[in-house]
Amino acid sequence: MSDDVSVDDKSDGDRRPIDSLDELAEMVESTPYLLFNLTVLRTEQTQPEDTGDDNSEDDSGDPLDCAVQTSASPNYSQVRAKVVSRTSDGEVRLDFGVQFHWEEPVEISSELARDFAEAYAIPHTVARAAFLLDEVRRTHDILVEEVPFQWTLPYSFSNLRREGEGQTERP
Repeated sequence: MSDDVSVDDKSDGDRRPIDSLDELAEMVESTPYLLFNLTVLRTEQTQPEDTGDDNSEDDSGDPLDCAVQTSASPNYSQVRAKVVSRTSDGEVRLDFGVQFHWEEPVEISSELARDFAEAYAIPHTVARAAFLLDEVRRTHDILVEEVPFQWTLPYSFSNLRREGEGQTERP
């Protein structure tokens, strides 16, 4: 039919072109939090804590693993953080996201989307994930590795993010 219009064709005309990071940041209307998974696995203490054994570290990986994935659309930008904390008390796995909804559909370059993620979205998401891990520590009385503050700074993600094309992992 001649009067059929694809969603993409119609929405292109309705998108507001944004050229600056400050203008895009001002377009954020809401930031819903998305909890995909939170798992607390407590390790049963069968031996005294001070065993003198140098191999008491968990062999399953680093004490703290963190990965960040970003995506964008004309209606929102999303950051998803996956954090695994391993201590002598157990393991905590957090899969958490934040969506940054725009006041109206936007048209932005991939460079501006990356800049927004690095300057605003990733630091906000990682800081919120760190807060959630602290809540787990307090409510479940379990040791949790702290997310270092510098991981929430934009420059600490820029090189890693480009290598992973949308996904950042702790080296």
